[in-house]
Amino acid sequence: MLGLWVSTCSLWKSSLIPTVLKAACVAMIFSIHVNAQNTAKDDAIAAGRIVEASHSTMTVQVERTNFQTGQPVWAALTFIPRAGWHTYWKNPGDSGAQTILDWSSDANGVSFGKALYPAPALLPVGSLMNYGYKAPVTLLVPIYFTAAAVANDVQIKLAVEWLVCEMECVPQTATLKLALPKGAGDYNESLREVFTNARAAIPDENYFGGSLTVTQNHSNLLVYMTRDEQAAVVSAYYFPRYEGVLHYAAAQQMERTDKGLLLSMMRSEALPEPASPNGLLVLTKSNGQRQAIAMTPMLNMKATSVHDVQNVAIIDATISPSSSIPMLDLIFMALAGGIILNLMPCVFPVLSLKALSLVKSSHISQRDRRREGWAYTAGIVTSFCLIVFVLLAIRSSGIAIGWGFQLQEPLFVASLVVLMVVVAMSLMGTVHISTGFDGAGQSFTQAGGVKGSFFTGVLATLVATPCTAPFMAPAIGYALTQDILTIFVIFIMLGIGLALPFLALAYSDRLAGMMPRPGAWMETFKIALSFPMLLTAAWLLYVFQSQTNPGAMFGLLVAVIIIAFALWLRERIEHSLGRNVAALVIIFGVVVSFLYYTPMHFSGRTVDTQTQLDTVKYDATALNDLRAEGKPVFLYFTAEWCITCKINEKLVLYRSETQAAFADNGIIQMKGDWTNRDPEITKKIASFGYAGVPLYIFYPAGANTATVLPATLSIDIIKATIGSK
Repeated sequence: MLGLWVSTCSLWKSSLIPTVLKAACVAMIFSIHVNAQNTAKDDAIAAGRIVEASHSTMTVQVERTNFQTGQPVWAALTFIPRAGWHTYWKNPGDSGAQTILDWSSDANGVSFGKALYPAPALLPVGSLMNYGYKAPVTLLVPIYFTAAAVANDVQIKLAVEWLVCEMECVPQTATLKLALPKGAGDYNESLREVFTNARAAIPDENYFGGSLTVTQNHSNLLVYMTRDEQAAVVSAYYFPRYEGVLHYAAAQQMERTDKGLLLSMMRSEALPEPASPNGLLVLTKSNGQRQAIAMTPMLNMKATSVHDVQNVAIIDATISPSSSIPMLDLIFMALAGGIILNLMPCVFPVLSLKALSLVKSSHISQRDRRREGWAYTAGIVTSFCLIVFVLLAIRSSGIAIGWGFQLQEPLFVASLVVLMVVVAMSLMGTVHISTGFDGAGQSFTQAGGVKGSFFTGVLATLVATPCTAPFMAPAIGYALTQDILTIFVIFIMLGIGLALPFLALAYSDRLAGMMPRPGAWMETFKIALSFPMLLTAAWLLYVFQSQTNPGAMFGLLVAVIIIAFALWLRERIEHSLGRNVAALVIIFGVVVSFLYYTPMHFSGRTVDTQTQLDTVKYDATALNDLRAEGKPVFLYFTAEWCITCKINEKLVLYRSETQAAFADNGIIQMKGDWTNRDPEITKKIASFGYAGVPLYIFYPAGANTATVLPATLSIDIIKATIGSK
């Protein structure tokens, strides 16, 4: 009897019976099954958080053993159908039913986010097509606790209804009660693998951008991809979140165009207008990998042909490959941005080395001076190209990273700390680092000049990338979406801009003549330059500590001290064999010690993203929920190694006047910390056409669009944006 009801409802849905009758049909299924057969556990209280229903099993696991206000606690709901049976996605397709989760709590200040689903599979049933899961599936749900949640124990109740089907369908129901104590938000290590695997299965947040054009007989999804990105795609399929976008059982046709990847899907005018264009794009890559991307394309219901898709405007300030920025403008922006980089505080200590080199070389031959200028330029341009190459290679493997990614890796930051200390010791005269080879046919000064200039250019690039001139942020974000040739042209010009002041000095005899003459003062100046280097090392130590923890910080400091001692000892042992052996033994000890600290202290590193302000940690689901509730949100992305970010926060964002403006207008502040690599934050940043931080976004209450603020903030800019007087 139940199978007959399910089959009848499926036919009704595919025959365009009104939505209200479909809902009544599903309700009748549940009513008949629960009241007549009662095969599921209708009101089971699972102390072990496991429900054994008639045709499936459900488990609920909580990521943390207790909760802390301001920090979400994630729950994993795993549904395991009987062999040969299946459950459904949030849009079940032609038939089936979405899982219903009804959360409640006895405490104030507790709220529940929307469930995150993995990508579904296609489930054909005759002439129908359903979306769901034949294997066990885990949904993730965030639970939020505000300052109002003051009880020692919070009682949470979850009522669940889900449908499992083979040829017939059987509804399943359960009620579970959970008790979660208040504490420090301690992580449940026994469940780390469960939540790691569950998060890995959740679709990526959209970072391509796109538009969906719905006509009477077709829906056309245009995904903004470069030709290189399209070439890696073998097939694509779009799972719409809501009814009305397409006929579920119809084939989808993929086409590669100059504007992006185009999917053509059949529909009919009898279908209802879709409530939203949102959905899930599943790409199969040439390397066999399957990538699911949660799409939020712009909906265009007015177009009448495929070609009209290309004229759709981009919302939420997203810069897509269809955006039109003249190449000459991009080149100018890159060149100007590179010049401005010379003024950034994170670059200055390294440039001071080049300044000292220029003083030394101001009275050498013009030919040698130009060689050093081009060596410095080559070091910068080569480094920029290498960073871009690595970034694109990593991105092509499916990992989301952004500009300045090297400073998100603690081992790289630790290496820079050691390098800065060694350079400072060299400037002080404690050690002497040779850059040439004995018998190379050139004097030490000449070999060191060219090679030293190249090395200085490399070092300047490594520390300059997170300080990229603020107005370059959208240009870099846009450049990284273009073809390979355009990308490298833009970043080569950025490198030339950084090198241009010193290159001009190398070619201008007049400017070179204005440099002070070499003398005894240079030794004092050289020692003075060691202190900015040590200051840079201190800043990098702060970044390293924020990425790891005190244990790893101690390991790095020990490594720095032993390396410094090894270099000092090497200078004072007369026999070359003895000093090299001593240095190698000590450095080997440092490496072993540091490798010992690495797995112990890096594996569980966390960054405290809370500040002394009333700030919510960035979470895509929490952001969507706040916007759905009609609340205004000021979202900002920052990092501890971003100098511009820290200046904006100190001088503008954290000022009492700014905080008062936020409070008076009821604006919720949400912070995304990008100090460590975070794929979700990277994708969100990329969705606005940016490649790095800082990024400031304001979502007005009830609005569908967002305002992107300049990278350099002022209190007046914030007040004007949020409408505060």
